[in-house]
Amino acid sequence: MRNLVHYILIVLPFGSFTLGWNSTMDGASEQLLDYAKNQRIPQQAVSSSGILIDDIINSLSAGPRGPLLIEDSNFFNQMQAFNRERISSRIIFGASGYIEITQNLSRFSIAKIFSRSKIKYGVRARFSRMNADPGRPDTLRDLGSLAFKFYTEEGNWDLVAINFPVFYIRDPYKFYDLVHALRPNPATNLPDLNAQWNFFTQNPETIPLSLFLYSDYGIPRSFRNMNGYSSNTYSLINSKNNTFYARFYLISNQGLETITNEEAQTLAGTNPDYYISDLYNNIFAGNFPSWELQVHIATQRDAHSASFNIFDPTNLWPRRMFSVFNVGKIVLNKNPSNYFVDVENIAFNPANMVPGIQPTVDRILQSRLFAYNDAQMYRLGVNSNLLMANAPVLDVHNYERDGMNRYKGNQGGAVNYFINSFNGPVPSPHISILPYSAQGVIAKFKNSDQRQTFLSALFNDYNITSEEYIRIVGNLAANLNQVDPSLQMKAVQLYNSTYPRLGEMLATALVKAGLPLKYLLA
Repeated sequence: MRNLVHYILIVLPFGSFTLGWNSTMDGASEQLLDYAKNQRIPQQAVSSSGILIDDIINSLSAGPRGPLLIEDSNFFNQMQAFNRERISSRIIFGASGYIEITQNLSRFSIAKIFSRSKIKYGVRARFSRMNADPGRPDTLRDLGSLAFKFYTEEGNWDLVAINFPVFYIRDPYKFYDLVHALRPNPATNLPDLNAQWNFFTQNPETIPLSLFLYSDYGIPRSFRNMNGYSSNTYSLINSKNNTFYARFYLISNQGLETITNEEAQTLAGTNPDYYISDLYNNIFAGNFPSWELQVHIATQRDAHSASFNIFDPTNLWPRRMFSVFNVGKIVLNKNPSNYFVDVENIAFNPANMVPGIQPTVDRILQSRLFAYNDAQMYRLGVNSNLLMANAPVLDVHNYERDGMNRYKGNQGGAVNYFINSFNGPVPSPHISILPYSAQGVIAKFKNSDQRQTFLSALFNDYNITSEEYIRIVGNLAANLNQVDPSLQMKAVQLYNSTYPRLGEMLATALVKAGLPLKYLLA
């Protein structure tokens, strides 16, 4: 750090950063600092059953890159408790339309949606923001979500994406802590940047997403000008039972456009529902937004030879590595006829995969396979798949019965157990999950894979210019200028250890804004 201070002292008189304010800490901002003063010794983590917990940041898996295990009761208990923390409030918008398949990709997958070109399927879409609470404006700097439900002849395929190609974390055990750190403080009910940056600096894998968040990408011009990325890695299975690994992209045909901090602040005050009104009004006017669905495919050989873990959602897949194919064009041409029925009732679940698409050992994806359905059972009830927005085009025949809000005849007098001798529904073994090997010690592994491709891909694939790089540093500094100086110092150390040039520029901006040099020497 002394070399960093030496650099700052040299360049500070010529610095190009002008924040224009000093650190803005107040009583609400210091709530966690006051708590730490009164709680000088951390208490032992204890489950709701009164049992000591051995590890609360790493999930249980078969080997360091193996699948998660359902016997990890603390993890699943925490997931279910998190899903029920709040009375559900969905700050979202949606629309419907179609996808027209433009390329036959049957050599990669038996999924019929990939097997024929020039065919259309119905689609419903949902747009949201990760930290959207009632009353918060659309244009806050945040991670955005866009999800599409494809109604195919093989069932519903749900593709849930975010507007950055990477995610915050790689182990799902940290997800609940991430959301708690980003949500309002439990005492003040106000956003707490100390909590956010305390989490970021304790979890270095958040660096890639933080750079996207504080880049121009962090505030899209509209939902229509937002790309989508699965971030999770899926398996594709072809007719020869060959396995390929895939990430899905949704590329806006309106162009990727963003707005400045000043524009975002103006819209937050004059039209806090700007994204929603923009999407609705453009569809109403016949200016139908569209996206190209793409798939980025890696072979098994690619997976073994890659210098990074392709199943880690904090790792970016450079477009120069592996092959990218167009799948089809998604067009949204219909607004909701009733918001509650068409938008509020819709439920997306990454576990909804048609034959030919399978999960991988991606830990975040594995947790989502359970978490989404569990959350929807709490929000919409056990029979949410019967609702119009979620019902498949196929007639449903199975052994599920009863439950709250069960309708559509409850499958009448059909036999309700299996195996039976009365012509009840039978399985289709030809579409069974392709087996894969999982071996290794069952334990909680600390995943510390290094990203070796991120920074070059950030510039080459996502057109981050040197001018935008300066804006990233400025946005980071403006945000960090509102947190405790000790956290500013930790953030500088974090970025400096990974990207020294970024660390130098960030330290210079913070010192110019008033951070005492003594913190960088600590």
